[in-house]
Amino acid sequence: MSYLIRFSVKNRKVTIILSIILMIAGILSYLNLPRQENPDVTSPSAVITTIYPGASAEEVEELITKKIETEISLLEGIESIESISSDNASIVIITINYSVDKDKQWDNLDKIINRIKPTLPEGAFMPTIDTESMVETAGMILALYGNDYSYENLSAYAEDLKKELINTEGIKKVAIEGSLQKQIYINIRTDLLNQMSLSIEDIHQLLLMQNIEIPSGSIDTHSGKIGVSIPGSFENLRDIENMVIDISESFGITRLKDIAEVTIGYDTESKKFEFNKVPAVLLTAYFKDNQNIMKTGKEIDAILNKATANMPESMHIKKITYQPDDVSASVNKFIINLFQGVFFVLLVVLIGMGWKNAAIVSTAMPFSILVTFIAMRLLQINIHQISVAALIISLGILVDNSIVVTDAIQHKIDEGYDPAEASSIGAIETSAPVFSSTLTTVAAFAPLVVLPGEAGEFAKSLPIVVIIALSVSYVSAMLLVPAITSIVLDKSKKSLVKNNYLKNIFKNALLKTLKHSVLTLILVFSFFIISVGVGLYFLPIEIFPYADKNYLYIETENEKKGDIDHTEQLVQKLYTLLEEEQSITSYIAAIGGYLPKFYLTVPPGTDAEHSAQILATFSLNESFPTNEAYAIFLDQKLNAQITGGKINVALPAITAPTADVEVILFGDEKNSLYEYAENLMSKISSLESIEKVENNIPRTAYKYELVIDDDLSTVVGLTKYDIQRQVNMALNGIKSSTLTTPTKEYEIYLQSDIKSITDLENLMIKSSLTGQKILLKQVSQMGLTLQTPLVYRYSRKPSVTIKAQVAQNYNVQSSQSHIEDLINDSLTEDGLVVNFKGEKETINKYLGGIAEAALYALAAIYIILLLQFKSSRQSLIILLTVPLSVIGSIAGLYLFRQPFSFTAGLGLASLIGIVVNNAILLLEHINHETREGETVTNACISSLDRRYRPIMLSTITTVIGLAPLAISGSSFFMPMAVTLMSGLSVSTFFTLLVIPTMFDRIFSGSKAHNV
Repeated sequence: MSYLIRFSVKNRKVTIILSIILMIAGILSYLNLPRQENPDVTSPSAVITTIYPGASAEEVEELITKKIETEISLLEGIESIESISSDNASIVIITINYSVDKDKQWDNLDKIINRIKPTLPEGAFMPTIDTESMVETAGMILALYGNDYSYENLSAYAEDLKKELINTEGIKKVAIEGSLQKQIYINIRTDLLNQMSLSIEDIHQLLLMQNIEIPSGSIDTHSGKIGVSIPGSFENLRDIENMVIDISESFGITRLKDIAEVTIGYDTESKKFEFNKVPAVLLTAYFKDNQNIMKTGKEIDAILNKATANMPESMHIKKITYQPDDVSASVNKFIINLFQGVFFVLLVVLIGMGWKNAAIVSTAMPFSILVTFIAMRLLQINIHQISVAALIISLGILVDNSIVVTDAIQHKIDEGYDPAEASSIGAIETSAPVFSSTLTTVAAFAPLVVLPGEAGEFAKSLPIVVIIALSVSYVSAMLLVPAITSIVLDKSKKSLVKNNYLKNIFKNALLKTLKHSVLTLILVFSFFIISVGVGLYFLPIEIFPYADKNYLYIETENEKKGDIDHTEQLVQKLYTLLEEEQSITSYIAAIGGYLPKFYLTVPPGTDAEHSAQILATFSLNESFPTNEAYAIFLDQKLNAQITGGKINVALPAITAPTADVEVILFGDEKNSLYEYAENLMSKISSLESIEKVENNIPRTAYKYELVIDDDLSTVVGLTKYDIQRQVNMALNGIKSSTLTTPTKEYEIYLQSDIKSITDLENLMIKSSLTGQKILLKQVSQMGLTLQTPLVYRYSRKPSVTIKAQVAQNYNVQSSQSHIEDLINDSLTEDGLVVNFKGEKETINKYLGGIAEAALYALAAIYIILLLQFKSSRQSLIILLTVPLSVIGSIAGLYLFRQPFSFTAGLGLASLIGIVVNNAILLLEHINHETREGETVTNACISSLDRRYRPIMLSTITTVIGLAPLAISGSSFFMPMAVTLMSGLSVSTFFTLLVIPTMFDRIFSGSKAHNV
């Protein structure tokens, strides 16, 4: 490094010009980097769906789910296998950890599923694999609505808008949802059909055959070939009604209208949307990866402005979610925080070092940030809230190295050295401690790159960007700063450190701590114990806060399965209650299903007639201090006033939301499992600390079972296919054909008027072998049986999940411990296994990962210190600064009322590498003085005098650089900023006193470099 330093000083013009070129390249990189709100994450889960029409849940479990679970268990890196077996369908969810190559495992999964297909029962569809829906999020959801417009009218406008949007460069795909199309319904009267020789399947086949066009060919003429066409397709409702279905001597010509009612209307069982109770159609767009969403947003806004201008006044477009606006607000807010941090840091340096020194030191900041943008572009790290927050965290640290180097160079110039020579000597002398301090900081952040789980992947760019910025700042301090100082600096006109009141206080305090070293260390150790106690007993733990969004979502599940009318009634009641809330500004509802995935961590739902979801925007008033408080209030209000359905109010979370306490019970024996789960559920519900409990214990339901007399049905010529096929068509209906008009195409659905079990029993089934019809009740018996409609499985065994919400003012950890005691006291069943998830599992996973990363960082830092100081005791003295930082961090979180969160843990782990830098500077000077023959005590006193300014300036710049982040209001980053600021501030205070005191206590009376 000494050669490079001398080269950069000797060729200072070249060094400066190259630096300017790099900074220009950094500006260009910044302008071209894609902007987005959050980092891209990949899903660790795959959903395997298999349809098996007509099968019960237990048949699906035995014939499909178990086979799939057994085969996919061979994949590497499996974290969990969960499944739901229901009537007609199997859903298997496999989650793998981040230690394996997901793309490779998904390829293997595809091969396994292809291998399974031949072993599935006849009639089962090919399993489908979905690895995207868990993370694919709509970048834009627009609602087109208007009181005077039908869903059909709204869809027509949406189609025109879709054609415009799909051509936008940054958009991957556009979908129209809630487009209720009119359909043609043929409602067969079974009493009349029974009098004929036809079956409902015959009608279906006739519709197919009568509404078809087959190319007829052509005839050769003297002028060439002329095609022949035979119009055969339906052109209007009258064509369908007048279709001849039978000709007989008894009835003559029978037309379809003689036995059926043909109508046109909307599909009443389809999912529909309403915005503020007004019919709406949604236009959903998904953005391409690595795009500048803000640029794409400008193109979309131009299209929307044009569309709005051409729309009728009574039709409106509302942005439900719109990532370009979110990204713009989020990134701009963080960029403003970044510039505020830059300004404050420059101001501190200017006050502390004078304008020349400040100007030189300040070049490290823009140079490091701009070169970091170049690296981000090469590594495909986009500009989002995580990467910009990393730059803010780096701000104060970026100038630390330059402060130390500039300070050393200034001292050399003041001693009479030529500026060029002083620049080389000062930079070379500080190169070792500066390199060590940079390396220790990098070592603290490096393990954070491989934190586990989704949150680890989400936050991975933070340590990467910090490491890049620190590395660049070291190069800047070693090469660029000396080149500039050799031109700009001259002798100080007056010392900036004389008569420093605060420094004198520290110096007097150090003299006292040196005299009372044992008492000092006891007091510091006591402070550490007290701070840990405060953290354990008083700090709330909130691993992942809710996202800083002004909306919440309400999910409701109607108790009457398959009844969309009752679901709509529930939603109407919710409308009434929401309109009473002054905080609610607007809402959009999906009735009969779910909204498109509107936020990364909101799990996608499965559309069903008994489900509904509402997304409501709100503006808090003084009655509710936080979004969470309002969501809890609204949840309690809705659940208290609405019956007949399950209501859940939730906020979008930073990572996948979990219950406070989640217990998964699984075992081979279903009956004992369900019985134990019921008892445990009652005990948990009775706990005072538990506010709300949910479970997925399967509830048996009555089901009609049609028992066919095989012997009799064979005698009369009926096959099981005849019975199942015709009963299925009568009850469920079937799409039979289409009606095409010059402007529109309508689906034709054939259905029957069967409304009761008696109607079904009196349905006549036609034999495909004899052509004769027989009453269904003549060859079968109908009975009510109890069946399990759903079977949940976990780790390839039947399972039950119990979720509990802990009441406010109660500790989640204590509540879970109580529940664990209940289980340990009552669990006597062999083969029954218990898994705990929820907050405890999250804490163990993520904070455990951070703790492990911190241990690796400590080990790496210790090795670095050992290599530099060649002394295990000196290295351990430096590591003493780590518990000193814990004192400040916990105190800061407590005073600023911040929870101990995932990001607070990140901040605490990051501090390990930052706080040791000050101790490195102190010990490096103490060793230098003792090598010159000074006593250890005098060297310790001298270290404070000599290193006070660079240490204080480094600390203040780092703290002041984090200030905008600390007051930003971000629930994600405020705990991290507070942890870093308070930890570093208190650690610096103690470091200036405790480290020299500890050193003097251990090495007094000997030469430190000889120890």
